[in-house]
Amino acid sequence: EEVERERKEAGMDAFVVKSLDFDSLVATLAGFEETRNAPSANEPPKQNVVRLRPVFEAVNKKRETLENLVKYFLGNAPIHLKSLKTAIEDRRFEEARKTAHAMKSSLTYFGAREAVEAVEAVEDAAANPDAEDLEARFEEFIEKHRAVERELSTSDWFERLVL
Repeated sequence: EEVERERKEAGMDAFVVKSLDFDSLVATLAGFEETRNAPSANEPPKQNVVRLRPVFEAVNKKRETLENLVKYFLGNAPIHLKSLKTAIEDRRFEEARKTAHAMKSSLTYFGAREAVEAVEAVEDAAANPDAEDLEARFEEFIEKHRAVERELSTSDWFERLVL
């Protein structure tokens, strides 16, 4: 908290502490990308589940960096989904809320708007627990998250979603 206050007083928008924590980096970048990913009023709706062009630009158009981010996301997705499911089943609502919040950051970074909205609903339901509603929201989120995973798992994802 003290570091946060000092950062703001120094005029910094954000920072990531050393040693670099990948989840912190993704969350920090997601904050900057959220406004860049917002569609304009006259922009036609996108067919893709994710929007990677802004992410590619944010990593200085380094394909390897983007590929590593996608691999990290896909590799950790089952772990995060299992943690969220277990927290919900065990009625550990604060843990479920925090896990959903962390997942929201990654999904925001990838421009996965529908999955972000679905995980926000999980986060909100966990903050005001109604076990049945929370479980239903989780099931909706799983569907949206799987769509993101499918899109990022195709062999031509870079060509389709970036170029």
